[in-house]
Amino acid sequence: MLDFDKIESGEVDDIKILGVEASYWQDLYSHQGIAMARTLAKPVLVMLGDRDYQVSDIDIASWRKGLKGSRGFVAITLPGLNHLFMKGKGKPGPEEYSTPCKVEPDVIDRIAAFVKNSESF
Repeated sequence: MLDFDKIESGEVDDIKILGVEASYWQDLYSHQGIAMARTLAKPVLVMLGDRDYQVSDIDIASWRKGLKGSRGFVAITLPGLNHLFMKGKGKPGPEEYSTPCKVEPDVIDRIAAFVKNSESF
């Protein structure tokens, strides 16, 4: 059984994953983000960089499926960007997070456009 599986099932609470205590991951797993988003009377934007190794295509597909047909739902996958919406090269990993970089302007433009278009909701 993987450590994440053990934490999610509540079998163990004394291990760390990515330097974070099990209680954090247990709390994170207790939230039902898609179900919660369905109850909102607000638009929802979900963005993913295709170099993101922390959030997978399976995760974004779950959001797309779970919120399909929801008014104001937008899901975007951005090419060449990591979890922090910064460009990178090669295999993505945590070491690139320590390299000073800025969020790509396209990300900011897309968020601003989403907010502006959402004002009518």
